[in-house]
Amino acid sequence: MATSNKILVIYLLGSGHCGSTLLDLIMDSHSQIVGVGELSNWFFEKEKQSKILCTCRRPLSKCSFWQEVSKGIPVDFQFSDSKLEIYRKKIDFLFNRKRYVFASAKTKKVNLERYLKLNEKIYENILTVSRKKAIFDSSKDVERASILLASDKLEVILLHLVRDGRGVSYSYKKKYGGIISPMLRWTLKNLKIEILKRRYPRKFIFLRYEDFCKNPEQAIEKVLKRIGFTFEPKMLEFRRKIHHQVGGNRLRFLIEEQQIKEDTAWKTKLPLLDKIIFNLLFGWLNLFYQKIK
Repeated sequence: MATSNKILVIYLLGSGHCGSTLLDLIMDSHSQIVGVGELSNWFFEKEKQSKILCTCRRPLSKCSFWQEVSKGIPVDFQFSDSKLEIYRKKIDFLFNRKRYVFASAKTKKVNLERYLKLNEKIYENILTVSRKKAIFDSSKDVERASILLASDKLEVILLHLVRDGRGVSYSYKKKYGGIISPMLRWTLKNLKIEILKRRYPRKFIFLRYEDFCKNPEQAIEKVLKRIGFTFEPKMLEFRRKIHHQVGGNRLRFLIEEQQIKEDTAWKTKLPLLDKIIFNLLFGWLNLFYQKIK
């Protein structure tokens, strides 16, 4: 758990369609944790905020939570890109070169000191407004995580959430079409996380999506124990609370009580040929994650 003078951030890493939105809603239902969704996608500009819905169903520009968070951020901190999402070339990541650019404007270099101070200030404001003790950020942005780890004001714990690659590939295919691209996306994203894990092994918690769905209380308790908190049964009644996540899938906006269960549609709907292709090319990584205890 973070020391008294540090801000505790549980930062989720994983591929898309890995179950991060559901986990964020559950963690946000803890009495001492605020879940903020994919904070990398939070816009600073009011005009863009008006087009993005918070989980409370109000535009970010009219959400009292995010407007309070915004108030304490000095104007000179607000980048013209208006988002926290950043990028660096694969070769720079492999050699750990600090050559970051903004994801929306890849010719614009990131001032690391200024960028880090901005993130620290936003996190500080979030804790002040929420009156909680820890932040759950499900941005899944590996590059941003690597910068946050350099902060002496933040205690960053990286939660690696992994879902079976065939399930992720099917979800992408169903939404966007294609199959090889999502397979590669799942593989490369998790390999990138594995490289970061080798650099900061003590900062990571590993969690399988399937284990989380099979026994959510046990899985969440494992995560909470690592950060010094205890499980609260009301966390699983997350629909009874108003949430303020930025980004995430449509699950955020459902209002009925929801049973936590694994999405296994891929097992019957993913074509056999697609399964064979995945197993031949990328199945080794799936097996690796299945063996982790």
